[in-house]
Amino acid sequence: MKLDLNSGSELNRIGFISLLLLSSFILTYYFHLQGIGHVFTHFFYLPTIMACIWWRRKGLLVPSILAILLIISNLMIPFSGVNLTEDLLRGVMFILVGLVTVLLTERFQETERQLSTLMSNLPGMAYRCKNDEDWTMKFVSEGCYELTGYTSKELVKNKKISYSSTIHPDDVEKVWNVVQLGVSSQKPFKTTYRIITADSKEKYVWEQGCGIYSDKRELISLEGFITDITNRKKVEQEVKHLNSVLKSIRNVNQLIVKEKNRDELFRRVCNILRKTRDFKFVWIGLVNEENFDIVPAASSGFEEGYLDSIEITWDDSPEGNGPSGMAIKNRKPHIMRNLIHDPNFKPWKDEALKRGFSSSIALPLMHEKMVYGSLAIYSEEFDAFNSEEAVLLMELAEDIGFAIHNLNVESKQREMEESLRTSEEKYRTLFDNADDAIIIMKDNRFVDCNSKTLDMYGASRGEIIGETPHTLFSPHHQDKKSREKALKYINRALDGIPQVFEWELRKKDGALFYGEVKLNNLNLEGGNYLMAVVRDITERKIAEDQIKLSLHEKEVLLREIHHRVKNNLQIISSLLNLQSRGIDNEEVREIFKESQTRVKAMAMVHEKLYQSNDLSKIQFKDYILSLVGNLIQTYLKDPSIIALKTDIDEIYVDINTAVPSGLIITEIISNSLKHAFPEEGAGEINIFLRREGSDLVLKISDNGKGFPGDFDFRNTGTLGLQLVNSLVEQLEGKIELDNTNGVEFRIIFKELEYAKRN
Repeated sequence: MKLDLNSGSELNRIGFISLLLLSSFILTYYFHLQGIGHVFTHFFYLPTIMACIWWRRKGLLVPSILAILLIISNLMIPFSGVNLTEDLLRGVMFILVGLVTVLLTERFQETERQLSTLMSNLPGMAYRCKNDEDWTMKFVSEGCYELTGYTSKELVKNKKISYSSTIHPDDVEKVWNVVQLGVSSQKPFKTTYRIITADSKEKYVWEQGCGIYSDKRELISLEGFITDITNRKKVEQEVKHLNSVLKSIRNVNQLIVKEKNRDELFRRVCNILRKTRDFKFVWIGLVNEENFDIVPAASSGFEEGYLDSIEITWDDSPEGNGPSGMAIKNRKPHIMRNLIHDPNFKPWKDEALKRGFSSSIALPLMHEKMVYGSLAIYSEEFDAFNSEEAVLLMELAEDIGFAIHNLNVESKQREMEESLRTSEEKYRTLFDNADDAIIIMKDNRFVDCNSKTLDMYGASRGEIIGETPHTLFSPHHQDKKSREKALKYINRALDGIPQVFEWELRKKDGALFYGEVKLNNLNLEGGNYLMAVVRDITERKIAEDQIKLSLHEKEVLLREIHHRVKNNLQIISSLLNLQSRGIDNEEVREIFKESQTRVKAMAMVHEKLYQSNDLSKIQFKDYILSLVGNLIQTYLKDPSIIALKTDIDEIYVDINTAVPSGLIITEIISNSLKHAFPEEGAGEINIFLRREGSDLVLKISDNGKGFPGDFDFRNTGTLGLQLVNSLVEQLEGKIELDNTNGVEFRIIFKELEYAKRN
């Protein structure tokens, strides 16, 4: 029977201590008041110890009460031979005993709590059990629930299930033998086995324990610890799988180096991969660029006509959404973990089930950006492929893709070599009869040339072969910069970048001529050569120089024409100005001023053209700013009262667009300066110009008083606005007016093209 001093309810404890205290009072009365002699105080330790165990520090109240009882009784009726000091010492002793009991109890409970916490947090199950066939548990830690799914109450004494029943049936005998061997040799035992949890899951566990023996070396029980190692087992299995894949990669790479026959390579690769993890089926398919089919090239495993009974593509049809089709289209591994339930595998589901296929992985066979086909692997297990294995298999697929690339290159090289051998005579004939000089160089020296080279340079073959181009044909071979420039062309050509340039050359007799030189890198018989094709362009250069001279003369003439037109328009503007001074009629004088501004706008276009590098176009922003600045100076005594704000893109237009658009701007700005603002009043004018697609968007606005509400700018007797409407039509544009807050004209037009000339 187990003695538990902490058992019982709080009410029972209080009643028990009260009974002990009452007994203490009676003993004190009996021994003290009756004058029998010394008080029997040993009994007082019983309530003292019990109270301090139960209530710890609060329990010190009991020995304190007993000490006070002794002292009071001594003071009331002193004992003969027992003084107050002895009772005081006895009272202190009660309190000290109670204090020691409190400290020992608290320390014991803290140790018990730590042990309980430690046992609860162990990553597994500690146990004490009998050495019987059920492994009947006497004690299990709380970790048993996480490990087995059963609580400690369900396992102890086999109340619901024995621990032996949780062990996998295939491992029961193994566990019994390992434990009995340890017991018989009185040594610790260790073993790994499987258990079936309460929710029917299988776990791998590792157990270590030993026997507990009596002094007579008789076995009392078994004690040990059991922990879950399922994850470790999975990792070990994964490592085993990955090692088998790595071994296959090594074997395939060795095969790639040796095997030069593509069909045999594919067949042996499939055999190697099928044996990697005893896969059900492995096959390689090649893409058909014409009809998006995937054509089987080799296979290994339990196939039985599978590839003949199905259609596999890499287009967007249902037949193109299988493992191989998706791998080719996405250029990455494609895993189907459950072929039965995966909707994308529906076209092949029935045939796959007949052959026991449950999951699959397909990998693109590719090199750089070229996809040649796919490698597909089928397993009878569901979810047989993980991401780590997919990475390794993708490396293997890339190696196969590289092998396909190399085999294709080697095949093409063989075809090229055969073609070169059969066409060597034709090449030599073409080489010798070419209209241009062809020179072959290696290590910056001539090694071959055609007949045209001999004619062009007036030299014999022996005078050319073995020489360098700098010393033999270049008149600038002593010029350091010329040599560096020529070397730069040669190095670029050797790097595979074709070079085309013009060069002044020298014949054997010293005569100079111009040649167009083309340099290309050649790889002949494993050597790095340079081919120079030279064409005599002396006559063409002379003609080009004459054309350039003629164009320069025409450009000078055109600038002069623009300059003279500008001067003539300025003369007209000056004449209008002089004429207006003799006119007293203010209205007529205003007409002259408007005509003068229009002439200046046209003259400014010609001025910008002859000052421009491009005689066909002017910088529109610069033209607008100059134009508006001239108008403000013309119409305002104090230009500072008007704030001009512009937002204009860097746009170039030709004269056909510049003249009408410049006149439009002139008319609208002039109208604002004359009518929009009160006399001597401040104002603001905004000009906005953007290119939007093929359209030009021009917005001119002011914050003046605006037009009357019923004003129709399209039907007005004002010459300026009539001219604006006419010019907008000329530009094939559209014009809108916003008169709500000042005036804003919005004009959308296109840049007019030059009229075609005969």
